[in-house]
Order: sequence, then structure tokens, then C-alpha cells
Amino acid sequence: MSETVDLVISCGTVVSPDASYPASVAIKNGLIHAIGAAEAMPPSREILDATGLHVLPGAIDVHVHFRDPGYPQKEDFASGTAAAAFGGVTTVFDMPNTLPTVGTPEALADKHLIAAAKAYVDYGLYAVLGEDSIQHVGALIDGGIIGFKLYMGNTFGRIPSPSTGAMLEAFEVVAPTGKRISLHAETNSVMERREQRLRAAGRTEAIAHLDARPAVVAIEAVARAAILSEWTGARIHVLHISSAAELRPLAEAKARGVDITGETCPHYLLLSEKDYQKFGGVIRVNPPVREAANQLPLWTALLDGTIDIIATDHAPHAPDEKTRADIWTVDCGFPGVETQMPLMLTEINRGRATIHDYVRWSAE
Repeated sequence: MSETVDLVISCGTVVSPDASYPASVAIKNGLIHAIGAAEAMPPSREILDATGLHVLPGAIDVHVHFRDPGYPQKEDFASGTAAAAFGGVTTVFDMPNTLPTVGTPEALADKHLIAAAKAYVDYGLYAVLGEDSIQHVGALIDGGIIGFKLYMGNTFGRIPSPSTGAMLEAFEVVAPTGKRISLHAETNSVMERREQRLRAAGRTEAIAHLDARPAVVAIEAVARAAILSEWTGARIHVLHISSAAELRPLAEAKARGVDITGETCPHYLLLSEKDYQKFGGVIRVNPPVREAANQLPLWTALLDGTIDIIATDHAPHAPDEKTRADIWTVDCGFPGVETQMPLMLTEINRGRATIHDYVRWSAE
């Protein structure tokens, strides 16, 4: 007699990046035990009838900010991973701009304890890669990280951006380890200068945030990072691609054989500059939501493989932190881990791409 499993998802349509096919799925101890015909399934403690439904792999969100430790008024690992589970996301990679910043093995060990005690889904932790943490690269890898996050431009937490010289050194140190370096690819000096000039001119409305961070800050950063990656052999990942213009240096680097991947987020595919007036400071995120003309090229880049994956940059704040009148005092970021899959599947249903494309972007 076959061993009993915990759950059989019966008679659904299983979706992979390449095919859809009728099948049942048996699950035991949290793992897939078997996929096959309904009559071939082992006995189970529970059966979920999925007739007429699609069965998708859980999404892997490689870019979330769960604010734990340090910002309990915003979120913790329990609420963040619960939201992920409700949104069909079964693995998350959490960023290091917490309090304290995850830049030492001690801070990493403390965060592992927090995550392990609270998480409802699988998780991985990033460590920050900056001028102060280069010396800790080996110890951070030994402590169990999935990769490094390097901030080329400022964002929430204001982690200092390393000089290009320090970036090169960091890439040289990480390259032999094989760990990937995820990049907040915005050139800090350009943004700081423009924001100062806009503030001096009395610009405080929401759209001023977009004016402070034009697409050239991302184009320059992606191109520079690709050159350093090519020189050192470091593996890099471009986070939250927001503009059509970034696609050229990304595609050219891939064509040269640089080990570079990229992601975009639903808000860059579905929101535009018209939404600043509608949502005010709530829409403030880094990089900013850009002009509508960027949307179709980003969709096209997903379809042709220039952009590899969908992530969210999930970054919650308390309501009062998002609704201040002066845009420069509004915290950057907003939630996304629970809404990514419904939003993207809505677009799939509208014919924007196939459900197989979505599984490839979100899970493969």
C-alpha cells in the first residue's frame, strides 16, 4: 500500500514555463511528492479539488524589505511573510537596510534568528556590500546569505553609496565566491545635486521626485556596473528596472557575455507619471515611477528575455509616513508582495503575455 501524503491537489491544470497539462499534485512534509494522473495519487489526509483551476509554482520574490529588525511600526517578518503567502509567494529574499544594517556576521546572525522564528514562507537574506563591509565578505557568506546588495544610490535607510573605486574592489573580492551582487543602480551624485536644486527652488509636490531622478541616473549606473562586472567576473543583478533606456546597456552587456540579470516590478509596468497627482506621496519609490512611454518597452524586454524576472521591491511604511505634504519628507517605497501575482495574472488574462511567461518570470 502506498504511503499516505498530507495533501493531493486534484485534477487541476499544472503550469510550467513550457507547458500546461492536466495533473494532480501530491504533497508530503511541505514538498512535492508526486505529479501525475488523479488515479495514480497515493492516499492523502486532505484533497483539494482543483478542477477548472490552474496550479502554479509559488512565486519567488527576490526583492523585499520586511523592516525587521528596527522598524516595527512598518512591518515585521511575520506580517511580511504572511502577506507573501496570501499573494502566492512562497520564497522571499529580504534586503539588508534594516536597523542595524546587515553588514556584519553578528547582525546577520541576529536577523536569521528573527526570520527563523517568524517566517511563514521560505526566505533568504541579503548582506550589504559597501566600503565598510568588504572586509566581512567571507564571514557573511559563511553566515548564510543568498547574495549581496550594493547601493549605488541612496534610498530608505540612507546606506552610503561606495565610490567606484570601492565598487571595483568589492566586485574583485566577491567574484571568486560566485555570489551574485544585486544593484540599486542609480548614480547618487546626480540625484543628490538635482534634489538640492529642486528643494532650493521650492519644489515640494510629488512629481518633483521624478524630476530629481531622471532615467540617466539608471542608464549610467547600469553601464558602469556592467563594465566592472566584465572586468572582474563578478555576477550582478540589476534591481527594479524602471526605464526603457536602461535596457540598452543591459542588453549590450548580456551580448558581451557579462553575467548580468535584471528584474522589473509591477508598478513600473502599470503606473506612470499621470499617477503622481492621483496618489501624491504614496507613489514615492526609488527608482521613481516613470513616464508611460517606458511601459511597453519593459513588457517587451520581459518577453524577449532582456529582463529576466518579476520582483516587487515590497517596502511598506506607516500611513502617516506616506501622506506628508512635502515629497522630500515622505518615506520611499510601498507594499507589493501580496499584490504582485494578482496584478500580473490580470495582465496575463488580458493577453499581455502567456501564463507560461509569467511562471518563467516569477518562479523559474
